[in-house]
Parts: sequence; C-alpha cells; structure tokens
Amino acid sequence: MSISHIGKTRFKIYGALLLVDIIVLGLSGHINQFQEFYYKADLIPFGLALATAIWLSVMILLDVKSRNAATAKPAFELTWLGIMTLLWLGFNAFSTNRWRSIGWSVCKTIPHDAQYAAYRTWCTEVQAIRAFIWIEWVLLLLAFIHLLRWTLRQQSDGRTDIWSTSFSRFEEGQAQAGPIAGTGRAQSEFLQWEKFDRVQQPSRLNNNNTPTDPFQSEPAMTYPVEPVQSRDSSVPPMGTAYGRAQQAQRQQQPQAYDNGYAAYQTNGTQYAQGYPQYGGQSSNQYGSSAHGY
Repeated sequence: MSISHIGKTRFKIYGALLLVDIIVLGLSGHINQFQEFYYKADLIPFGLALATAIWLSVMILLDVKSRNAATAKPAFELTWLGIMTLLWLGFNAFSTNRWRSIGWSVCKTIPHDAQYAAYRTWCTEVQAIRAFIWIEWVLLLLAFIHLLRWTLRQQSDGRTDIWSTSFSRFEEGQAQAGPIAGTGRAQSEFLQWEKFDRVQQPSRLNNNNTPTDPFQSEPAMTYPVEPVQSRDSSVPPMGTAYGRAQQAQRQQQPQAYDNGYAAYQTNGTQYAQGYPQYGGQSSNQYGSSAHGY
C-alpha cells in the first residue's frame, strides 16, 4: 500500500524535526564537552535532543516497515507529541533562564586572541542552541496541532477508523464501515441489508389499492361468486327485474302476497291454505268446506 497524503506530510514534518534535533544535539554536545558536562542548563538540551532523535528514528523506521504500526496511530502519536511538546517547553524555559547572562554583548567582549578562540566559539554556540531549542519546540507544537485538527476533522466526517489506522496508511476517500458522514449514524453491512429490505419489500397495497395481509406471503386469490338461483322455478330470483318488482309489491301488500302464494301444486293436486281442492272447492280432511261448515 502506498503512503497516504497525510503520511507524506507527516514525514516532512518529522524530517524537519529530526534535522533541527540533530543540530541541537551537536551544539549541546560540543558545549558540554567544553564545560566538561557540568552545568544542568547544558546537559538538559543534550539529553532531551538525544532521546528525541532516537525516538523519531524508531517511529519512522517502524512506520515504513509495518503496514499498520501502533506507534503511527493517532492515539499514540498525538500523546507522544503532546508529552514531548510539554517537556521541551519546560526545559527550554529552564535552560534559557540559566543562559540569560550570556548574550551577544558578552561574546563581543571576548578578546580575539588565539588563546580565547574556544571561549568565543562556546559563547556563539550558546546563542545558537538557545534559538534552535525553541525552533524544535515550535515544530513539535505545529505537528501536534496539525495532526490533531486533521484527525478530529476525519472523525467529524464519519471516519472513526482513523483511530485504528496509521497516518501513513489512511486514505481520506477510502470507503469504510463507520458513522455516516454528517448524520451520526453507524454505517455497516447491516445497513446495507436494511436498504436491500426496504427496496425489496412489496407494497402493502395490491393492484386495486386495497390493503393486504402483511403476514401473508402471497396475495389471496379471489374467485367470482355466482348468484344463487332458487330451486323453485315459480319463485323469481331477486336478481331480476321481475323479482324486484315482486319484492316491492309484497312490501306494499303483504296479505295479498301471502294469499297469492299460499297455493302451490304438488303431485298434480292443488292446495289452498293447506287443504286440497276438488272441482274448484277446497275441503278439509272431513270433507267440509275450507271456509265454512
């Protein structure tokens, strides 16, 4: 995998840090050699520059050799940069305060004789190291602020995987499984299935725009219902115009309707109100008239 854009920027910053740190290490080493490693103000920059140079070299080497080194992840690297920034700030303040009596005005008072050449070199190197230790601190602070802002911007855009990926292997446009940008919702394979379900889910309305049973896998089949015909051909079906007319007449004259339909014929014998008729006269079972005695 190639190095990302932020990884290249980070290597440039660390390259500048390492260059300035080597300068501080060389100056402080020569100053301590002249003072026989006696003064703390001279020893602190030397020890801090040595530790920073070793640590920067190890971090760069691990980041190049490993695809996802733990030392190159934002959580570790921002912590290290923050600690180193505070250490350089505190010790620079201490050393600068001790060197306050050694200024350019003092260096000008040193004679230009050969026997004082080492003193003039020492005084000039103190002025130089005083400047370079603060340049080192400024570079550390800028690196910390830049990487912190970039990391927080990626997280606000939904790229939560920034915390588990090294700076050199992180691609800004890379698709990832995390929060959706600008929404605060988690993005994962489950949301892809949810989207698929929403697309594939059938409508709750059938072709006739009538609701269907959500628990029914297939819509129920409907069959046309034929009108029931009366078995008695003498009674007109209600579905016809004649049947409706008879219904209306029965509602208007119920008694006449009952009398009119009270007679029916069975096995060739006509009955009227339950009694058979013989020769046009209805009689009961004793032979008397159905309407009189």
